[in-house]
Amino acid sequence: MNRKSQATIVLIVMTAGTLLTVNNTCFTGGLIHNGFMAAMIGGLADWFAITAIFKKPLGISWRTAILPRNRQRIMDEIITFIGEDLLNTANIMKDIIQYDMSKMFIIYLEKLGGRKRLKETVQPILIGLLQNFDSNRLAAIVQKIIKKDKQEYILKDTLIQVSSHLTDELVFAKLMEISYGISLKILNDEKTQAVFEPVIHEIKEEYKKGSTLREMIIAMFDLSDENLINIIKKNLITKLEHLKDSESDEYKAVFDWLQNLLAGLPQNKKYDDFFKTVEDELIYKINITAYLKNYIDNYKNNDTNAEYVIGMVNHIVDDAINAFIQNTVAHESFDNWLKEKLSLFVTKSSPFILQMVRDKLNSYSTESFITLIENHVGNDLQMIRINGSLVGGIAGMLLYMLTYFAERMLG
Repeated sequence: MNRKSQATIVLIVMTAGTLLTVNNTCFTGGLIHNGFMAAMIGGLADWFAITAIFKKPLGISWRTAILPRNRQRIMDEIITFIGEDLLNTANIMKDIIQYDMSKMFIIYLEKLGGRKRLKETVQPILIGLLQNFDSNRLAAIVQKIIKKDKQEYILKDTLIQVSSHLTDELVFAKLMEISYGISLKILNDEKTQAVFEPVIHEIKEEYKKGSTLREMIIAMFDLSDENLINIIKKNLITKLEHLKDSESDEYKAVFDWLQNLLAGLPQNKKYDDFFKTVEDELIYKINITAYLKNYIDNYKNNDTNAEYVIGMVNHIVDDAINAFIQNTVAHESFDNWLKEKLSLFVTKSSPFILQMVRDKLNSYSTESFITLIENHVGNDLQMIRINGSLVGGIAGMLLYMLTYFAERMLG
């Protein structure tokens, strides 16, 4: 049973009680009669008042049907209140400015799973870089860099020496060191940098487009184009360093592979010329762009490499978060940056939110507007009727007692 029915039943009971106790001359009968009557009057008064909010009780139009008559003014006041108070940038920022956003963010990272979510957000950046390299451009530039130094015969002398003494681990170690130097030269070449920059910039801009969280992450970890290139170069250099480390698995795998490869080479007087021919023909004369492109594409599509990138991302994020937590200067910078972004967001969004509220309110007809309010506050208003009957009944009984004893004392 809803509250409206309960309030109506209370009013009916009080009315019936009033009628049934009429002409009762004894003290108890008069007390009960006056209690019922006052409760009935209080219930009727509150029924009239509450009904007058929504419609015309008993057809009386004077000062009744308050909501239907003032619908537009009420909506305008609601919109004004929301616009000038709830969505006011100054009011919102006055509260936000009191909070240490950096401290809240650190709590989010450490205790609310934010560290994991950041990793899941940042991973697509490097995965995207891996999968969206322009292998044609990169292969062409690498070939051009190699051919530029033809006159220096970077590989000739080394290949001749290594081919005759490859079983000597010291020689192989030297080969790995030279290869490391060549690779560093390619990585540090300005033209290689020129290939990385537009690709990384385009992927980063596409990644953060329309996402404040991603933009925040890029800003917080200072993932500028230059820093991203440096991160990639740093990890490539780490890989190269493993190749020249005689204790690493990578080093041993390359050593075994080269031994097996050279075991089948013919051992004759043209041995020295063979490697020079290989260098001239395979590196300087043949277009190796297709081979490089194929290697790059295979690397991109290798699931193991993707897993390596994910592991690298996790390591980078952990290091960055730990560094951020310990850096008080970064805390202040992040706090100011986030509050500035929030202020801009509120300023830009307030008019749209306010217009949405205005459109939604204006879409209600008078009947649906009244129904909406009744559904939300109707039960509470009906309690006023019930309480009015109870309070009225108690007041009526007290007033009867006062007048009864006053008459006896003064009479």
